[in-house]
Amino acid sequence: MPTPVNVAVIYYSSTGTIATIAKAMAG
Repeated sequence: MPTPVNVAVIYYSSTGTIATIAKAMAG
């Protein structure tokens, strides 16, 4: 069972990646 810290790290990593891709596509 993942710890809250691991979940937070994965969550922020995922959102950060999505934001980066969105910025790249937006130009």
